[in-house]
Amino acid sequence: MPYKNKMDMHIHSDNSPDGAHSVILMCEYAMRSQLRAVAFTDHCEVDAYEKGRFDRSIRQSFFEAHKGRAAFEGRMIVLAGLELGQPLRDPLKAAMVVQSEKFDMILSSVHGLPPWGDFFYMDFTGNPELSEQLLDAYYKEIYEMVKWGNFDALAHLNYPLRYIEGRDGVSVDMNRFDDVMQEILRLAAGQGKALEINMSNYRNGIEKTDPSPELIKRFRQLGGEFVTVGSDAHRGGDICLGVEDGMKAAFEAGFRKQTFFRGRNPVQISIV
Repeated sequence: MPYKNKMDMHIHSDNSPDGAHSVILMCEYAMRSQLRAVAFTDHCEVDAYEKGRFDRSIRQSFFEAHKGRAAFEGRMIVLAGLELGQPLRDPLKAAMVVQSEKFDMILSSVHGLPPWGDFFYMDFTGNPELSEQLLDAYYKEIYEMVKWGNFDALAHLNYPLRYIEGRDGVSVDMNRFDDVMQEILRLAAGQGKALEINMSNYRNGIEKTDPSPELIKRFRQLGGEFVTVGSDAHRGGDICLGVEDGMKAAFEAGFRKQTFFRGRNPVQISIV
């Protein structure tokens, strides 16, 4: 089945610490992929706000996204967003960041937690107990973050599995987290939040959506109305990677429309 209106709602430019390319160059790559819309969602890690100089980088990202919008007007929709990491580490600061610019879209996520820090730097090899302990804390944090609610789309729900299973090869029985996952999805649906279908696993040759197709379907069954699809690209060549498969997963879960945000208001557009 042909999928139309391809959009990539999770892109990082070189205004993110781990981004490689400028907004304009990323837009050029997006045009080659014939995307209808892109959202620049550069990082702002609330627990490292001062140390990471995120006040400057998010302002620059916002400015450059608007330059991209003007440059590609009439050819592609360019949106100015933000990925807000660990907002509950300082909710007042997180709220200040959200209000600092007139963003189109706020993704919210958790990349690390005390006492462990950033999950990327952890070694889970041969340690299923550590994996389960971290996931317990992680999903509790996600639930509280959804309760906090000052965002538009819940990013990469199963983010720690990128490193636990995908990189370090630790198998986790996810059935033990079924209840908390149910409550997260129920709460997100009830609050009108979008669930992101994140395709970053494709960069590592793993053809899995985050979250799984089963959880996307469950979100729909619980009343979820909005889904976004994003590659989580940090370089131009990764833009749109896996996006069509993400659209397919949304369609098979019962969604007939995908969502982008303009001025933090949801806009739905057909998948097929």
